[in-house]
Amino acid sequence: MLAQANQFKIADMIMQLKTCRLLVYYAAHLLDVGGGGPYGPVIEATVAKLLTSESYVSLTSNAIQVMGGDGWTKFSVEAVYRAAKVTEIAAGTSEVMQMILYRLGTRLIAHKLEPPRRVIHPELGVPIDRFDEVPESEKLKITQDNVLKVLAEDYRVNPGLYMSRQDLMRYLTGTEEEFDEVLMELEEKKLVVLSRDRRGTIKLANATYQGLKKANPLEY
Repeated sequence: MLAQANQFKIADMIMQLKTCRLLVYYAAHLLDVGGGGPYGPVIEATVAKLLTSESYVSLTSNAIQVMGGDGWTKFSVEAVYRAAKVTEIAAGTSEVMQMILYRLGTRLIAHKLEPPRRVIHPELGVPIDRFDEVPESEKLKITQDNVLKVLAEDYRVNPGLYMSRQDLMRYLTGTEEEFDEVLMELEEKKLVVLSRDRRGTIKLANATYQGLKKANPLEY
């Protein structure tokens, strides 16, 4: 049973070695051909550094375990384990690598993390998810009435919830300056409630009941 357990550990060691080698080669290939997206192969190189250094520590730790008491002595794999630990610290700690992956990685996949837009099904009359984008031909010009119209329609789908700036702009066409100006004018008229970040940038908007009444008649 002990021999089989050691075989499993050695199999994992081989898997880690082969995986890390392929990842390093792939990052090097992207660097050679100028690939890797808008930031170059930064993500792939960071993943390679992080995974190989952590795998190195894991691999040598398993090697010590496989060798038992002999692995613990200073004349065996123990020295390799100490050298492996340095790779998690030198040339960028594992924590720094994780920070890079988080910041750049989430930036690159931000468009994939956006939730689908919700609309009222024309026949069923219930909210449904739509994963397509609003056609340019169907987008509305940024005016007070059109912004209220979009907010009022969203209220049918998400009653009481604020609408994000990004979601609003999906349905409108115009500049950011025009958008902010119209929203602030609606706020002054108490037709919308706005939420801003620490810099004062408008992030969320919600139509008031007065705004909803102005957007649509009572019969609607």
